Amino acid sequence: MNSKDSKNRPRRFVNKRSNTDIYGFLQVLISDNSSPWEAKQIVLQQLHEYVRDEGPLFRTLEADLLALIKTEYNNLRTLIENPIALIVQNLLNLYHECLKQSYSRLLQNLFLKINHKLKLTFPECFDKDIKEIASRFWKQVDSDNLSIFLNIFEIREFINAEEMVPKITYLLKNGRKIERAANYIAILDLHSHFDIKDIIIQLCQERQSVPIIRLVEKSPELQKDAVKLCLANRNAKNAGDIVKEFGLNPHDFPTLIPSLKRSALRFHMNDSTWTQVEEKFCDQKEMEGYFVEELILAGKWNEALSIVKRHDLLEKEEYISKEIRDKILPYFSNPPTRVFEYLENKLFTHDAFAPTEELIGLAEPGTYWHLDKFGYDLSKDLFYIDDCESEAWESAVADILKADAVGFDSEFKFHTTRFDLSGTALLQIATEKKLYAIDSMKLIKHEKYNTFIKDLLSDEKIAIVGHTLSADLSKIREAKDDKEPLVVKNLVDISKIFRALYPQAKYSLAAICEYFLQKPMSKYEQISNWENRPLRKSQIHYALLDSVIVLVLLKKLKEDATSKGFKFEQLLEESEKSKKKASKNGGEEAEDLSVSQPETDATEESKDEKEDQSFSESNSESSEGKKKREKQDNGEKNEEANTPLELIKQQESPSTKPKEKLEFL
Repeated sequence: MNSKDSKNRPRRFVNKRSNTDIYGFLQVLISDNSSPWEAKQIVLQQLHEYVRDEGPLFRTLEADLLALIKTEYNNLRTLIENPIALIVQNLLNLYHECLKQSYSRLLQNLFLKINHKLKLTFPECFDKDIKEIASRFWKQVDSDNLSIFLNIFEIREFINAEEMVPKITYLLKNGRKIERAANYIAILDLHSHFDIKDIIIQLCQERQSVPIIRLVEKSPELQKDAVKLCLANRNAKNAGDIVKEFGLNPHDFPTLIPSLKRSALRFHMNDSTWTQVEEKFCDQKEMEGYFVEELILAGKWNEALSIVKRHDLLEKEEYISKEIRDKILPYFSNPPTRVFEYLENKLFTHDAFAPTEELIGLAEPGTYWHLDKFGYDLSKDLFYIDDCESEAWESAVADILKADAVGFDSEFKFHTTRFDLSGTALLQIATEKKLYAIDSMKLIKHEKYNTFIKDLLSDEKIAIVGHTLSADLSKIREAKDDKEPLVVKNLVDISKIFRALYPQAKYSLAAICEYFLQKPMSKYEQISNWENRPLRKSQIHYALLDSVIVLVLLKKLKEDATSKGFKFEQLLEESEKSKKKASKNGGEEAEDLSVSQPETDATEESKDEKEDQSFSESNSESSEGKKKREKQDNGEKNEEANTPLELIKQQESPSTKPKEKLEFL
């Protein structure tokens, strides 16, 4: 079957660990010592075909293999002196066979990962004999796993790295395999045999930053050269990746920041309307100047000239290039020799405490939820606070800290480039009767503000109700001057409760709202400019609605759970089991602030990539806070979540601790 047919083949994902086909294949490979090697080769081929056709999850294979290794260990330890050494040798032979036959990378990674786990638990079993076996076929290991392979079996002293030069030369001649060649050069330290700058240029053209980073990791001079080469080849993204990875000063490369800004601008132009882009950069005249140039190049003169007039971009010459400036000056001479149609931006001219789409004519009035429909008088119950010394601040703190539950949300600073400072721009808190928009961007350094945040989150009597708050809390923690952990004692995430009740449904806040309240929420302002002051009324309306709606939905969820015969408190407790906890601040249990994505079934190839990354020490690439929230807001289906009945009524079997040195199993 050709690769094209393989891509189009429908996949059936195996989610049950007890699948007899998988377990049977692995049992012959691991436990059946009476079988000759030829028979195991046939079974391994059958397992490869099964994995290729059925696409089981990696953890299904891993769980079965670990269970069989434990059984085999217990069977052999009374018969031979060193059973693990025999098991490792068997796994190594299976891995070698997968390499020779070009079997599924998922199987290759499986045997390699298990060897890694065994090495951590039984390092003494990886003796000279095992190392000699591994050193015979190291050249067949693919470039993604070679570093891991060499480290597991500690065979660098047994190999001659220069033996790989012909293979790398062949890969370089085959333009599609440049990344593999670069990985081999970096792992085996063969830089002196090749023109590294030429390889970097080729990788730049293919938009590959990770292999470039590996190539230049040990040489500060090469790091700087790589940045300059990327910029010379119009690849600001890769240049920025390298600067960020090695902590270089971005201002040492004069064209880097402007290139990144233009790249970000083009991204937003493709993703948003011109009015949204103008609003997004309304406090950055340099970016508005770039925007004008891009609009003129696209033939949108009226939009461009309207922005020039609105933001007075002819005030300084540096805002707009001389070439574009000369073209637009006739429209602004006195008297003008040319005229244009002035276009207003309704985001600035049509502003009120209401959903933006309705204000600017994209939706009929009443299409979306309004704040005042939830019992709040916006003239009396809404407070914008930007002064910690004011009476409004003292009143707000007293009101919030005496509440049983508060709706909690935040909006992030907008990042033009990855080198911009991150943090929270606005904090929204809703109580049963009051709404508070707190200017955290202005107050973040104030002692009273930070004390209030600490007191609120650490008070176990106050439920902090929100939707996927991990990113919000992470941003708050990042902005703290002190390094004390941010302890959250009573966090209620409505997305987790909803997923417990409806594991197959989308769980974005908008989806949950529409499910229970039969009307959508406006999300138009989600990625607007939250740093510009004053904020528009429609922005504040959007922000506060998120904090109000979670309180409303929590009540709905409680009613829904009760109507289905579940005890809500128990449902809440069970939903918390999926969250990772961290012991912080003297043993107190605190909410783990890392953002966890729902696990979904993956294709064999994408799963392989995920498992490859688990071996690498440099695989963790943190996303920006807003991107984290957007990923969570997509509401992907969670195919493996338990049903409500399983969550509430399933009895956990008592755990048995493995004996001796088998804790990893």
